[in-house]
Amino acid sequence: MKFYESIANYYEKIFPAQDSAEILQNEFFAAKRADILDVGCATGEISLGLSAANNITGIDIDEEMIKIAKSKKRLNNSNVNFYSLDMNKIEGFFGPETFDGILCLGNTIVHLGGFGEIEDFFKKIEKILKKGGQFIAQILNYDMIISKKISELPLIDNEDITFERYYDQIENSSKLNFRSVLNIKKENRKIENNIALYPAGKNEIERALQSAKFGGINFFSDIDRTAFDINNSMTLAFHARK
Repeated sequence: MKFYESIANYYEKIFPAQDSAEILQNEFFAAKRADILDVGCATGEISLGLSAANNITGIDIDEEMIKIAKSKKRLNNSNVNFYSLDMNKIEGFFGPETFDGILCLGNTIVHLGGFGEIEDFFKKIEKILKKGGQFIAQILNYDMIISKKISELPLIDNEDITFERYYDQIENSSKLNFRSVLNIKKENRKIENNIALYPAGKNEIERALQSAKFGGINFFSDIDRTAFDINNSMTLAFHARK
């Protein structure tokens, strides 16, 4: 996917994983060593962070992201399996009841084409989860973005980059156009991109999970289980069980 291929080498500067792997381990996978699939793993930071205590598989559609993840795997002498794979093809690639947990973080779900594709994806997730398996995901809170007509997200600014993010309504479409401008400071270079995203809200996510026969559905503001406020939380995270 051109959008992410062009920024792959700077991805960790834009979206540092920070303590995400430790939070996930403590909140969801502390009980036992688990078989976990990380869908949309990007450059593999979270997958690698979870690998010491679990058996991890990471997939991403972007080959450049996976190439970087594999190089980090070699440096860390990790046993993570990384594959370049479309999230829509997981059911054919992995067998039934393969994983104890499946992650889909970083706003990955909204790259699907609409509610029907999200519903279908959740059904595929359900099939490859073991009985009692956990599905943990995170997207932006599009209920707030749309209700408040937010057209620009907070600037990401550090010593290496600035990353500008904008949303535009696409005429006669239920999708939003996501535009970004990445400025690499030391190179004095800009990378501009745009991609259409489906702004799924909390109610749609819940309906799709219920349709896929998930239970124990809970929504949070983030993966640390902080309370979700539909009017003020920037992100929407959820946890569900097969």
